[in-house]
Amino acid sequence: TIFRVILGEAEPESGAVERMRRARVACLEQLPDFKPEATIFDVVMEGFRELLDLEHELNVLGDQLGDADETQMARYSAMLEEFQVRGGYEFRTNAKRVLHGLGFTVDDFQLHAKALSGGQRSRLMLALVLLKDADLLLLDEPENHLDLEAQEWLEDFLTDWPRSLMIISHDRRTLNAVTNRIIEVERGEVRWFTGNYDAYMANKALILEQQQKDYDRQQKHIGKEQKLIDKFRYKASKAAFAQS
Repeated sequence: TIFRVILGEAEPESGAVERMRRARVACLEQLPDFKPEATIFDVVMEGFRELLDLEHELNVLGDQLGDADETQMARYSAMLEEFQVRGGYEFRTNAKRVLHGLGFTVDDFQLHAKALSGGQRSRLMLALVLLKDADLLLLDEPENHLDLEAQEWLEDFLTDWPRSLMIISHDRRTLNAVTNRIIEVERGEVRWFTGNYDAYMANKALILEQQQKDYDRQQKHIGKEQKLIDKFRYKASKAAFAQS
């Protein structure tokens, strides 16, 4: 529900949601539509459509440079700089690195996406979101369908992720490895805890211990008050005191 509110797919019953302008949010979701003959690598490359189009235009212009004037040369230089800044020379290598990390082999790259098993589809969806140039990653149970080696790779990848991420997980190991803040939603309240899951549990234990002490102290006070009430409730001279 929190993820859906962040994405604008659901509205809160009260309060307001403030989103940073032009923030790029990537969420682990269903596979996009793709051509029946598309391979795993084709599907991943489609996420870089703008770079692919820019690369194609650069190749076309590059073939015409022999007869190019200054205007065309300037345009080519500007486009080349944009291509480089946006990772045009690394995006294929990065895509292969992520696919390898999530357990796909080079031979798997040519598998038809339509024929993938449920586990393979889940890993492909995870690859797509990890490769997005996002300011915020929203990951719901990303460790599903990963073997231990792939899970370790994912933890390293997320630990090195330079921007923000939110993760929902039942895997304490993953939470300990990649998080530095825990959000607890309990009894209609939200609390923030600094540190990983183990730190959260330690702080939570201290809070529960203090709450128990406060409760015991309150019950002790109530018991004393009740004894006074019981003692004086039937004495006319003390009735007002007991009522108070």
